[in-house]
Amino acid sequence: MHDLRNWDGGTWARFRTLWKNRIEDLIFARNKKETQTVASHQANLTVSWGTYLRTNPRLKWDLTFHVLFLLTAAAMELWLLAGIWLVMLLPQWRRLANVRRHFRFGDVNAAKVVSTEPYMLAAFADLSSNSELFYPAIRIIEFPLQRIGKGKYDTGFNMAAIATYSGSLNSYKWDNFLPLVAQAATEDQAEVERTLDMIPEWQWALLNEGLFQIPKPYRPGLYPVSMPQETTVEE
Repeated sequence: MHDLRNWDGGTWARFRTLWKNRIEDLIFARNKKETQTVASHQANLTVSWGTYLRTNPRLKWDLTFHVLFLLTAAAMELWLLAGIWLVMLLPQWRRLANVRRHFRFGDVNAAKVVSTEPYMLAAFADLSSNSELFYPAIRIIEFPLQRIGKGKYDTGFNMAAIATYSGSLNSYKWDNFLPLVAQAATEDQAEVERTLDMIPEWQWALLNEGLFQIPKPYRPGLYPVSMPQETTVEE
């Protein structure tokens, strides 16, 4: 049995890396079924955690509390308590891993600001899980845009939304999708522009057309929309 008090900085670093990788392997294994589809326009964004946590202050303070408690228990050599608390951190690890996966493997879609008080975002997506089908939809969500970026986002401002889909893999269409803007993951303007450039023109056309089909004032929700006959969909 190794005496943890004799471990040097390098040993602790290797220990943390080992368990971080094992925990993430466990997390991704649990979610393997959810990642069996490939996004049409995969985002490949690397998450800047400082940027992301600004959009979710509750998660930020939860993590801060758990880590400080864990460090305090370790400093007092209360190893059993520290071990129990480490296990309690697993849901937070899973949540962070899901966020990282969302921005790395998620689908890039057209989105725009439709309200500033409060901030609301409208994002387009094709909910079909079969390339031969097409189920256009728009989801409107409240999103804390005031916590990201350096300027004010006006109504009509175009953004790239990174989306993941939920529902049964055995169905012909997804039940819903979750859009998160690229600026929630990174402040690198080149990366933001890269994701915007991935969005085909027909998506912007369908987003703008679809918004005319949604009753005002806009309310959060998922809205199926119809496609104008003259619209050509090309990947």
